Amino acid sequence: MNINIFCVRHGKTEYNEKSLITGQKDPPLNEEGVDQAVDLFKTLNRSDFKYFVSSTLKRASETRDIYIREIGMEGEFVAMSDSRLNEVSLGSLEGKKRCTLKEFKNGNIDYKCHGGESYREASRRVGSFLSEIPSFMNEGNIIIFCHTGILRIMKSYFDSNIKTGKDIFCINIGNACFFALESKEVVFSDIWRGNF
Repeated sequence: MNINIFCVRHGKTEYNEKSLITGQKDPPLNEEGVDQAVDLFKTLNRSDFKYFVSSTLKRASETRDIYIREIGMEGEFVAMSDSRLNEVSLGSLEGKKRCTLKEFKNGNIDYKCHGGESYREASRRVGSFLSEIPSFMNEGNIIIFCHTGILRIMKSYFDSNIKTGKDIFCINIGNACFFALESKEVVFSDIWRGNF
């Protein structure tokens, strides 16, 4: 089995522009975000993806759909959305001015805001999604469009250098930026031990 996973953060939204905490709020891409999604084709110019998966939130699915259009996909492929890839819910903080939470700065993956979820809780749904990839494809390339929190969690599942919560919160991915993972690299970090 050789599956390559390309992980893309969605393009910019008005929430990003205004430095507001987005979480599971559902703003669409703004004009710059649309341009970023179009430009993604220039840096990730591939037409060998079998699956194009996004969260169910507009900013991620719009980025996916623009990318598919720009690369001019032909032949058989699957475009789908999965709510397990939705951003970490930040509860009562969503829509408020972005700030550095001391809990995140200190690497507390069990912290959750009122009405939200912790990174550990979110990691369960992300791990569930990742573990199902081999059930619908056994080789090839998959591209996933989602969010900073979810991408942090995904990267931590594959990178043995990520050992603490502080390491997770140091991972930053710009709008419409990506990284690649190979399925054989899954290490299921000790950070998430006991999740499954």
